[in-house]
Amino acid sequence: MPGVVFYQSASEFVTSIGRETNLPPIREWLQITDCIHRGSLFSVAAHNAAVRASLRFDPTNPTKGDYEMTFSAHRHPENGTIRMVKEMDEDDCLLRSLGSLLRFPHRYHVSTLANDRQRTKLVWFVAIDQFKEFPAEAENEVA
Repeated sequence: MPGVVFYQSASEFVTSIGRETNLPPIREWLQITDCIHRGSLFSVAAHNAAVRASLRFDPTNPTKGDYEMTFSAHRHPENGTIRMVKEMDEDDCLLRSLGSLLRFPHRYHVSTLANDRQRTKLVWFVAIDQFKEFPAEAENEVA
């Protein structure tokens, strides 16, 4: 498995700070099906039975990137922008009761802002074991 992704609303995340994190087991997180690393930008595709998500973020430019989610239930797709990216070290994982992420060499805490009327904020944990490496594109090239 190339990695896993978990997301929850920022309000739920803030409510849980200082308490035991009550996250589902990793086997229930979105499973990464494709992960590309181009320059410093990660492009991640992940899914489970209910959700398909794509997330693009750049740890060296923490407000660059976007996300999109589609749901198997009758909901409109959701998309938004990256607001913050932070690499998670061992202490971050242990502090948040996310010790199971320590086996992944690349771990990120990502915050996003949806393009919906409520401007929904989400918190994501992204743990990557494998990715395809590609050279950075020239800035004037169109992706």
